[in-house]
Amino acid sequence: ERKFNRAGIAVVRYDAEGRGQSGGEDDHSGPIQQAGLRAMIDWAVAQEKIADEQVGVVTYSAGLMLAAPALVGGVHHAKFIFDWEGPPSKDFLRGCWPGGDGIAFRHPCVDPPYWAERDALIALPKLTIPYWRMQASVDHHGGTHHGHVSSAVAAAASGPAPWVRLNDLPPTTTGYDTATLERGLMRRLTDDARDNYITERVR
Repeated sequence: ERKFNRAGIAVVRYDAEGRGQSGGEDDHSGPIQQAGLRAMIDWAVAQEKIADEQVGVVTYSAGLMLAAPALVGGVHHAKFIFDWEGPPSKDFLRGCWPGGDGIAFRHPCVDPPYWAERDALIALPKLTIPYWRMQASVDHHGGTHHGHVSSAVAAAASGPAPWVRLNDLPPTTTGYDTATLERGLMRRLTDDARDNYITERVR
């Protein structure tokens, strides 16, 4: 957060309903928290010292499954979404992997209506703002398969988003072929280097 501030970027950290110091019901990235994120964006845009034409959403990991549906589920004023290694659907959450315990977000993996509300692969093709993804070749969960990366990028590129980007590859409106995507993955960064990278890109 301080890195963003030092770069002249105002940060509003979202404690979703039922988490941190926020009251209300924790519906685990569902419609309640998605509406809360849109309300927070509206609040940020209304602040005098914040440049409303540059307000965006930065997500870490599973935050993508809250933010992407939120940004297509109602009116908002966000101008971009920057995603760090987010799982785009429950199929990429550990509990729902083959051999997992069948539970993710404290909910059974087998419940299509529940997960459809949190599925970034359903939301990303409806995005009308740029989508930028940061991804290392070795994911923060240790995985080296990149199906979640190609799925998220392809989903976002299939819709009306002005452009989609992976790391420092050129922005695209059609997605990347497999060789380009693999070449565009970065090495694993420390948390400090990761936050520096994000700060430089969203500034």
